[in-house]
This record gives sequence, C-alpha cells and structure tokens, in this order.
Amino acid sequence: MELQSTHNLCLRGDIGRRTALNIGRLEGTHWRASTVFSADSGGWPGDWEGRTILALCLHAAAAGREPAYLQEILDALPGKLNEKGYMGPIHTNGVLDEQQLSGHNWLLRGLMAVLDCGHRWAEEATVRGWIDGIIENLYLPATGSYASYPCTPEERRPSGDKSGSIEGQIGCWRISSDTGCAFMSLDALAEAYARFKNPKVLELLEDMVAAYNKLDFLGAKIQTHATLSAARGIVKLYRTTGEEKYLNLALRVYTLYIHSGMTETYANDNWFGRPEWTEPCAIVDSLLLAWEFFTLTGQPKYADLAHRIWLNGLGHAQRPNGGFGCDSCVGGERTALSCHGVGDAYWCCSMRGAEGLYGMARSLFLDTESDPEVRYYNDCVLQYGNCTITERTGYPNIGKVQFTFKHEGTTPSFVMKLFLPGYANKYKLTVNGNDYRAATDEKGLLTLPIDGNVQEVILLFDIPQTTEKPLRGDSNPNAVKHFKGHLLLGKESDDGELKPINDTCERSVKTLENRKLQVLFPGEYL
Repeated sequence: MELQSTHNLCLRGDIGRRTALNIGRLEGTHWRASTVFSADSGGWPGDWEGRTILALCLHAAAAGREPAYLQEILDALPGKLNEKGYMGPIHTNGVLDEQQLSGHNWLLRGLMAVLDCGHRWAEEATVRGWIDGIIENLYLPATGSYASYPCTPEERRPSGDKSGSIEGQIGCWRISSDTGCAFMSLDALAEAYARFKNPKVLELLEDMVAAYNKLDFLGAKIQTHATLSAARGIVKLYRTTGEEKYLNLALRVYTLYIHSGMTETYANDNWFGRPEWTEPCAIVDSLLLAWEFFTLTGQPKYADLAHRIWLNGLGHAQRPNGGFGCDSCVGGERTALSCHGVGDAYWCCSMRGAEGLYGMARSLFLDTESDPEVRYYNDCVLQYGNCTITERTGYPNIGKVQFTFKHEGTTPSFVMKLFLPGYANKYKLTVNGNDYRAATDEKGLLTLPIDGNVQEVILLFDIPQTTEKPLRGDSNPNAVKHFKGHLLLGKESDDGELKPINDTCERSVKTLENRKLQVLFPGEYL
C-alpha cells in the first residue's frame, strides 16, 4: 500500500522515544552512501540499500523529519546499477539468484516510498525509470520458473547464519540458506501491481502465489521472515483484486506461523522448526499482518495480538542504541529469554524496525473513511482538520486514556473509534465529565460522535494480572505465562519480582550481556 504521511501527528511517549532512538541509529555510518553500497559483498544486492531507503522514507513520513543522508544515497544509486538497471551480477541462461530477487524486494519498496514522498530527493520520472528497470529486467524473466523452485526437505538442508548465503544451484535456481527468500519479493511486486497495473507483473505474481501455496513450510524449514513478507504481498494482492483466495491463503499461513513459528514472547523462530534465534524483520511482518487482518476480518483477536507483538516481541528486540537485534527463542523446553548478542542486526533488522514503528504510529489515529480509529494508546497530538486532539495515557501499564479537543473555528462532526483490549472486562467512558455509554461498530470498537462541543473524553479500563497457558503446542502443557494486560512478565532470578520484558532499550549494554528472563514457569507458580 502507498506510504501515508502522518505529518499531522506529533509523536510523544514510548513510540515517539523509540522512533527517535531508531532515527538516530539509522544516521550512523552503516547507512550512508560511502558504506551502504559496499554491503552487497555479502551476496544480497539491493537489500541493505533498499531497507535503508525505505526506513528513512518511513521516518520522514512518521516524524516529519528530513533524513540526514538519504539524498546522497539516491544521488549515488545510478552509478551502482548494472547495464540492465538493477544491482549485482547479470546471470545468463535463465539462472535466478534468490538472494538477488529477495534483496531487490527492499530496493523496489524503498523506491516506491520515495515516490510517495514527492520530488524532495529525486524526480518522479527518474525513480519510475529505476523501478521499471528492476521489474522488466530482473523480475519478469522469472515468470514461469517458480514452479520449479527447489523446496523439498531433501533439497534444502538446514544451515546458515544470521545473514544467509548462497549454497549452490539446483536447476535454474541459485539457492540460499534462507530457504524461501525467493518469495520475499511478493511484497514489493504486489505493491507495484497495485500502483501501476502492469498485467505482466500480475502473471508473475500468480506464478509465485501458486508455488507459495504448495510450499512445505515445516518440512523444508522455510524462513519465517520470507514467509510473512510474502504473506503481506498476498494480502496486498487481495486488496487490489478482491479475490478471496488470496486472503484465505494469507490467513492460513499466518495461523500456521502463530502455532509453529511464533515464540512464547511473540517473536519468531528464524526458520520453521529451527528455534535458533529470533529476527525482528519477521516480528515486524507479523505485527503488520496482525493489523491488516484486524482491518480485513474485523476480528478483535488480531488487534490484541498486534499489541502483544509490539509490546513483547519488538519491545524486547529494540536495543539501547535504537537498533533492533536478535533474541533467544522461547518455547518448547526453552523457558528463558535473552539477547542473542547485545548488539543490533544493523544489516537488516534495524532498518525494518522503522517499519514497525511507522505501523504503530499509524495505529494511533488511523484515518478510515474520514473517521479516526484509535487502535493503540500512546501520548501524541493530532491535527484533525480544525481540531487539535491531544492524547495522554498511562497505557500499557495503566488503563487510562484522556483526549482533549481544541477547536479552531467550526469543527465538522466526525466519529472517533476506540479499541478496548480483550482483557478489559469493565470500562468507563466520560464525555465532558459526564458518563457516556458508547455503541460499538462491527469490529467491536467504541464509537463516539465528536463535534465542536466536545472538550474532553476519558476512557478508563482495568488492566488485570493474568496467567495463561503457552501459545505453542510444543511447549510444556503444564507451563504458564504471566501478563499484566498485554505485557508479558518475566523474572531475572528466583527471588526477583515479575516485571515486563520490554525494557531492553532502557538498559545499559553491560546489564544485557548476561541477563536471562524466565518467562515460562511451572503451572503451580503463583
């Protein structure tokens, strides 16, 4: 979907602070033109550059801040393209490099985000030329080849480090240790089709989806990041075509992921069946999919899940320097959470974290059919026409949200919709100090008509401490997890107290080096 500016939104509170941390990190030396193009030596042409361009555009939209080094990256880009208009080697005889296809997913998405930002850094015709070159010369030649993509357990043996590598060639495919990454580009290509309606792109997308539908995700141990990015593309294809088969496929795969790829902390196993470390790139994908499914199905469980992914999975993954790093996989017999290296995954996840932050910023006042929909609570100020809405909240620790309205001139009537977490059995709503019983819409959102007479709205709800069974079937069925609302609680020692796990970015690097948080407990605990 096209990038939507949130310039009328002033971020404050936790999301504002985390966004500022990430912006500062992404203006470091790893993300400047002098360095960013050299990363292709790792075998992922277009990946580092594309993730960087996309992240900087997202921050420009969410925070209204001019990126410090984006201009120089775009100025240098033409000199880095090969004679066919894409990055990396030109393979002959129909050979397809799945890491090259995967990497250009991010370059293509980044360039489309540049288009959404206007002509601030590059002319539209120039950017369209880059986009067309990538699609025509790198992607469209792959049409008809996805049916032969090697994905059986016999063909794809588990291997690979935190950054994948090419392991050999099977048929026309140069295969990666990140099994399934060839499908990553469903995300960018579906967006490109939605924008430009090239029928040749749709033909390729149909080939890719048909092959994706047949993947043995568990048997071949497909990478969860590739799985979820591809599912995001399939959802985009559903939005464009209206064909239910695409939504049904994305929902089926997401359900499989929840039961077989999501950790007990709402992060991910990097590969299905290989709980070696988490990857914030996939956590971001799962967060954005949860919001999409809430929109498309109207089922509140997906909004509640989005809260948990954000607060716990991404909450623990953000490092003190503002980047995002890998963690241990909690589930099965693995009961403790720790950082898988206290540094950030600066080659990929720190940039994707920007998209998670942008997705949460949009959730604060999502503009749906002219009515703002508040899906998550965080301090902020929204300029909505002639009305300035200021939000103050203690969420997720305290169930109190206060909205104040300042009207400049005439404020046209509108409806504000508020999400109530699934655990909140009781709530109280007041308008201008008077009790108000709100109606609910088809998604269970509280609906409030707002006009020039409304000065203040306060929502109060309970945030209980609860005990739940594990999320995954391979975890000990007698184990339990403890929550305060949607905040997952953990303990550092036997005599320690239960505390939320999402404070990693608040701590010093030294305190993170040996920290382990127990989050799965014997059933009789408490």
